[in-house]
Amino acid sequence: MNRIEGVSWEYRLEYGSYYYYDGDGEMMFMTDEIAIGYSFDPDNELPIQGTMHKHGPPESVKRWLDESRAQYKAAGLHDMAERLGMVNATELGWSLEQINSSINNSGHISEMIRNLDAIEVTAMEVG
Repeated sequence: MNRIEGVSWEYRLEYGSYYYYDGDGEMMFMTDEIAIGYSFDPDNELPIQGTMHKHGPPESVKRWLDESRAQYKAAGLHDMAERLGMVNATELGWSLEQINSSINNSGHISEMIRNLDAIEVTAMEVG
């Protein structure tokens, strides 16, 4: 299908749940919570220190996180494995605008993670 010009992929809050729509306006899935999987390097001197890699139901993002960390560790890339993390955006109270911005601009997660208190980031990281 062709992507509609100017339309982004987005979550919409409908009937108390989050519905994810693709760029063509087709509903892809529904979830009650939205998690975002990312890599983050606070030592990077560039403005974008993180990248969003996966979003969706927390179980799906957790599975991605566990599998990705295992693959990095198996390849001897322990530092890269430790840079991966996950946040439950709905539990943190992120607005739909913040969530949608994070999924449509993979570097936007940098700003969102930097805005969290260090204690919250540590508490939300898995593993």
